[in-house]
Amino acid sequence: MSRMTKKAQNWSLDLILGIVIFVLILSVFYMLLSKSDSADVTLMKNSGHKVLNSLDSKSSGMTNTFVDGNKINMSQLEELYRNGDYDAIKQDLGLNGDFCIILEDKNGNVISVVNGTKYIYGFGNGEVNISSCPCGQSCD
Repeated sequence: MSRMTKKAQNWSLDLILGIVIFVLILSVFYMLLSKSDSADVTLMKNSGHKVLNSLDSKSSGMTNTFVDGNKINMSQLEELYRNGDYDAIKQDLGLNGDFCIILEDKNGNVISVVNGTKYIYGFGNGEVNISSCPCGQSCD
């Protein structure tokens, strides 16, 4: 019986301390990752509201406005899609990241805009994808 107790492993202070440090590092890493995601979403929502308010002709001095209260001026929107300068609008809006302006109906479907003979989806950076379609391009 005494031989079995001598072979049993004991929890040493070094082992316990190592496990505690490992768990603390994992906890801090998880908290940092989860906190930055929610902050990014909040930042994007705030930027979206800022863009919408800036594109409202009643409350903005910008020339590329197409929102009039709660209505969309389609001719001005089509003009923006055809001749809008992405970099100038990005600077006017004070945005750091890339963007794509799209319209959705009440069911969440993206509304395309006629540009010549093509239907295009959104105005903005072509590297931004809207339902697997590059922003500002036709998705036939």
